[in-house]
Amino acid sequence: MSRVSFQLSVGYADAEKTCRTNRVFRFENIKKSCWYRYFTRPGVTREITYELSSSDRFGEFRHWFRMPLSKVEDLTNILIDRGYIIPPRSHRRRAAFRERSELLVMSALYILGSGAAFRSCNPLCGISTSEVQKFFYIFIEALVDMKEEYIFLPRNLTELNRVNKDYSAAGLPGCVGLATARSTSSRWSCSNIFEALVWDFLDDTHIAV
Repeated sequence: MSRVSFQLSVGYADAEKTCRTNRVFRFENIKKSCWYRYFTRPGVTREITYELSSSDRFGEFRHWFRMPLSKVEDLTNILIDRGYIIPPRSHRRRAAFRERSELLVMSALYILGSGAAFRSCNPLCGISTSEVQKFFYIFIEALVDMKEEYIFLPRNLTELNRVNKDYSAAGLPGCVGLATARSTSSRWSCSNIFEALVWDFLDDTHIAV
């Protein structure tokens, strides 16, 4: 009996040794992701995205992210300059820091504008679900911190006349005093105040609610 048990124990130990090793974590190449290849890859692809996203409100890029690529770039610059996006320590990550930052901003805009799940961004941007989720909350925090700079009541008669002129030209006279997010930006339709903030985040004229 002891001999049989010894053979079984040896066989079980051998089976344990041949089991597959733990799965090794690896970084995905963001330059192979869908959004990078279709929208932000340098060259003709990016130039076409610039033109179409700026001229066509109902184009594919605006459908995904609700703003032109130029504003995505400017918003990324602001988040980097103010320390909301921190450069990575590894040289490998640092090489694609700018591209990765843009994709993170695009993922936050996509979630904010469409209500998509965090998990849906990984196949599109090549960034892990946990990192997308972590950055989304940083993104919202950044917008809240900066909202006083971009959302305010007209502070004097000159600002009131300027904003009222913009609304009148858009066919919405007298809407300056409304506090609904949809009326704060006549050029984009938006469903909450954070979207309204992003839409007019980098416009030449500040929005007033």
